[in-house]
Amino acid sequence: FGIKVGQSLALENLKEIIYEDNIKSAFNKALIFISRSSKSKKEVQSYLSKKDFDDDCIKAVIDKLEGYSFVDDNN
Repeated sequence: FGIKVGQSLALENLKEIIYEDNIKSAFNKALIFISRSSKSKKEVQSYLSKKDFDDDCIKAVIDKLEGYSFVDDNN
């Protein structure tokens, strides 16, 4: 994001940074969760929901996981 010490941020920029950070955090947690065994989208959604991530964040993570073929709905 190119933030420098002493730089002030607009509220919208701060919200965007927090949102992106939440997605990265949720994605990392999802990767750890699915590393044990293959999981369905529903299982990952439920897991992330229990970790208190919001629906928009969970959807972004599921989309990213699907892009990498990391979730398996054929189980």
